[in-house]
Amino acid sequence: MKAIYILFISLFLSGLAMCQCDGVIVLRTQNDVHAFVATYGNCTEVNTLIIGCDTCDIADLSGLKEVELVRRLELKGGVRAVDGMISLRKVDLLEMEMSTNGLAPFPRLDTIIELDHEYQSPDEDLSIYSEVNYIRTLNLSKSGYFDGLSNFSPHRNFSLNLFAYERGDDLSKIMKGYTGRLGGLALSARNKIGTKYLDLAPLIDIDTIMILGLHRISDIDLSPILDVGHVRRLYISNDADFDLKGGFKNITSLERLFVTRVDQIKTLEDLVPNLRSIQNQVYISYNESIESIELLSDFPPLERTTFINQNEIYISIINNPRLRTCGNNFICNAVKQFKYPDSLRIFLNGDYCTYDSLIQNNCLTLISSDESGVGISVHPNPTHAKVNLSVTDGKYILLGLDGKEVETGTLSRGQIDMSELANGVYVLKVWSGRGYYVEKIVKR
Repeated sequence: MKAIYILFISLFLSGLAMCQCDGVIVLRTQNDVHAFVATYGNCTEVNTLIIGCDTCDIADLSGLKEVELVRRLELKGGVRAVDGMISLRKVDLLEMEMSTNGLAPFPRLDTIIELDHEYQSPDEDLSIYSEVNYIRTLNLSKSGYFDGLSNFSPHRNFSLNLFAYERGDDLSKIMKGYTGRLGGLALSARNKIGTKYLDLAPLIDIDTIMILGLHRISDIDLSPILDVGHVRRLYISNDADFDLKGGFKNITSLERLFVTRVDQIKTLEDLVPNLRSIQNQVYISYNESIESIELLSDFPPLERTTFINQNEIYISIINNPRLRTCGNNFICNAVKQFKYPDSLRIFLNGDYCTYDSLIQNNCLTLISSDESGVGISVHPNPTHAKVNLSVTDGKYILLGLDGKEVETGTLSRGQIDMSELANGVYVLKVWSGRGYYVEKIVKR
């Protein structure tokens, strides 16, 4: 029994030696750092660690010498050395919000899942990361020049995001001849950036960009990435102004398409001329010039997905003043499939591209007569005169079995008077705020 007790104690103590610190730890002073072990124990793993502030002065981080893994590390300012963290090997998210000029590297830091570096000066020294071998996502914010990381080479899922740029980087030093695939590429500027600031030529051999976003960029030469063949999500937004030169002609399928405030395209063919399907989401909003989305007409219906919240919008076509009509098969399928306005929004476009117009005109006649609806009851059926519906409001259309329109109208208290119609079988289609319904009715 004594031996078992001793074994239990030894295992318990060894567990303490490899403990994990949950929650948020904030170190604002040098004394906070020195007291880390006494305050938090021998933590080798820390959930969130925030060090420094604008007015702080922390010269030594050796109080953190046992820390090996930090899920989220924020360096706020006033930290004059980081080489005291001699055991740190991995950071899931590193947010660098202070100047790194003159700082010696993290001695053993090998892996950063996501690095968010906010430049404090254009010529900032980034050698603090020189021992890093793996970065999956690199976010570079504000103005500055990226001069490469000595041991770093992009991973297969590497994502590069350049935010709020007024000056550019030499992408050749980031990519180092990298070919094949990018997890993501986002170019975004506070003020529009042009070719003189950013040369995309080092990306010419990239054939896959999982997520591609262009935001407020101007006069930039997109040629090196226009031939990319595989993109899952394409985001073009907010006054982007560039020469598409025929568009992304090799993209044939997308999961999501967002086109917002892009004024130089009149049709979707200008952007993605050979696109044949969109799986999950379509946002086409606030575009002054777009006149046609007929490219979508023969696309298969959208798929519901667990990656989109139940009440998230699947289709949003809003405030495109020159888009006069949009009632193609793809849109009508979406009108049937998704609830308005919870997951489908179509309004403030041209005359015939609104939800009300679609359910009264285009979409009713595009639905085939052999479709089945859900959730509606009709009685009496067969009928001699009036039928009562469980849906009390909405638009309806009656079709013969040959598909020809017999009667259209607006429901009045959930009733339709068929007394003047010839005997036979009719297909009733109803659109209401609650959904779309189809039912066969026999008139005798």
